[in-house]
Amino acid sequence: MANYDWNSLKIEIDNSGGSLVDISAYVEKINGVNIERGSEEVTPAGAAATYAMVVNIDKVEDVTIEGVFDDTATTGPWALMGGSSNRGAIRTLKVTYGSTITRSIEALICACDPVLNEGGKTWYRALLKNASATITET
Repeated sequence: MANYDWNSLKIEIDNSGGSLVDISAYVEKINGVNIERGSEEVTPAGAAATYAMVVNIDKVEDVTIEGVFDDTATTGPWALMGGSSNRGAIRTLKVTYGSTITRSIEALICACDPVLNEGGKTWYRALLKNASATITET
């Protein structure tokens, strides 16, 4: 079994033309594409405790991506996720963990904003939400 680290992570988002663009070099933090199987707490009559039952709906946690701000014309995070032209767009987000595990979602770009840092670099922070019932996991 291989052990993977931050250097083996690949983060891609498609551009307005639908082509995936590798933005790994612009990402300092990402919480990942985290998928949780839906459940519902139940308490049947006479039970001594509550417990959970599966409801067969997956929930994708909101994805936050952060890094040093870069407005490179076609491949930087601002070109792909920032500004009013991208806000509200739905784009494929694909995260590859190591060499074999990938997760892809259709992501609604809710926000991508510069984050000012007094005396330091300007960062960006993007917020993406799952926008589709289809979650691809390999």
